[in-house]
Amino acid sequence: DLNWITGFEQNNRGFEIEKQIGTGSWQSTGFMASTAPGGNSASDIAYSYSDLNAATGITNYRIKQIDLDGKIKYSEVRAVQGNNSNAGSVTLYPNPTVNGSATLVFKDVSGTYDVSLMDATGRILKQWNSTKGNSLNITNLVPGFYNVRISSRENGKLMVEKLIVSH
Repeated sequence: DLNWITGFEQNNRGFEIEKQIGTGSWQSTGFMASTAPGGNSASDIAYSYSDLNAATGITNYRIKQIDLDGKIKYSEVRAVQGNNSNAGSVTLYPNPTVNGSATLVFKDVSGTYDVSLMDATGRILKQWNSTKGNSLNITNLVPGFYNVRISSRENGKLMVEKLIVSH
């Protein structure tokens, strides 16, 4: 389910919902017309869109807002696990990564996590405490081997994912 609220709309035609399965290309999955009269509003308007996601891996979603004159603007990208996924509590992708960036996706999006990035010797390089939401972006990594340690604040479960950054 994708839910969003606009606080202001000006000449808004509507929203195209796009998804990207894995590292594939972006594809349109639906369109929602603006409910603002004439595409203009200065008050909050709530929108909702459901996508039955049969993918077994990571699916990225974004919303493309389209003006009446054809100008566009993209929302932030959100990553989710597909409905049929049998994956664990977290997914780290792409792995290996070649650009020094990876995304950690939490299956329990309502949870709170402490995350540590460690080098091969166990030295902590970065820490994120009380992380909430559905994903965490890890960037600016140099080639090498890393461990990502994830601790759930709710149940104390500790997970360790290995990450390879190649040239």
